Amino acid sequence: ISIVVFRFVQWNSIFNISIDIVPEKTLNITVIIIFTGILVQFFLKVITSILYAMQKSALNNFLNLSSNIIILVYVSFVTPTTLSNNIISLALVHVLAVNVPLLFTTFIVFSTKLKKCKPNLKFFKKSYAFDVIKLGGAFFWIQIMFMIITTTNEFLITWLVGTAEVVEYQIYNRLFLLVGTLFALALTPIWSTVTKALSEKNYNWIKKLFKILNLIALIAVVCEFAMIPFLQLGINIWLGENTIKVNYYYAVIFAISGSVFIWNGVLSSIANGLGELKTQSIFLTVGAFIKIPVAWFLVTIFDSWIGVIVANIVAMSLYSIIQPLRINKLLKNLRR
Repeated sequence: ISIVVFRFVQWNSIFNISIDIVPEKTLNITVIIIFTGILVQFFLKVITSILYAMQKSALNNFLNLSSNIIILVYVSFVTPTTLSNNIISLALVHVLAVNVPLLFTTFIVFSTKLKKCKPNLKFFKKSYAFDVIKLGGAFFWIQIMFMIITTTNEFLITWLVGTAEVVEYQIYNRLFLLVGTLFALALTPIWSTVTKALSEKNYNWIKKLFKILNLIALIAVVCEFAMIPFLQLGINIWLGENTIKVNYYYAVIFAISGSVFIWNGVLSSIANGLGELKTQSIFLTVGAFIKIPVAWFLVTIFDSWIGVIVANIVAMSLYSIIQPLRINKLLKNLRR
């Protein structure tokens, strides 16, 4: 259905890219390839949830690393041709790089450790199916709302300001994302571990873990702001002759945004482990719906793309305030 509908969409207008730079047909083919890859990934990525449940979170990180290595090898060694061919071929490589490792891992897991648990229709039970769909649907909705908040920055900057401004955004984003990425890696096993502790009624351990994570998050936030004085030096070393002059006003906003998402990582890991999805569903939905209009308004006010980053902070603020109150209430109600 999407492939048919996409043919009538003016992608050049949506991405604010002139047809003189990227032909309309090329962009349409690229979008269809990427979207098809995403749909395939929905199916194949089930294995990542299974790996988390098996306490094999390191393997999921290795899958991401493998995908990035494949793409890096491609762009490093393949000789560029025309712009249209480059974009389409990179889209194909991206789809394969993401999905082939997932497919390979699925075969390995169900041929070894879970050999007796290979998917089979004889295991189907309607009652289990409804429970899984209900819980999975809630997580799916939360992920979509979170994705709208976190992955639309480049699109909004391109749409509201221009494609050239995305480059400057990426420079700040890459550097301030560093601390958050390292912190997110440390949080990877927390979700499944909290669920396991909850099933074992190890409530004191969960409470202690939440306090420890709050302390670590505070240290990570300090690191975000500690980067600011050294930002110009870091960019000079990184970009060399192509360096930019740091706008420290922008840097502070990125540090605040990074801190909000670090805090969100702690809250989501504990809330997901406890099965507390209602607060996320409500306030991430609110954040997703206000993100685009708030971004448009703030870009107009600031006359700069930095308004999109401020919109991120606004979109996540309600959830960041309400969710810890809800978690603390749940933890107090857990029996010792």
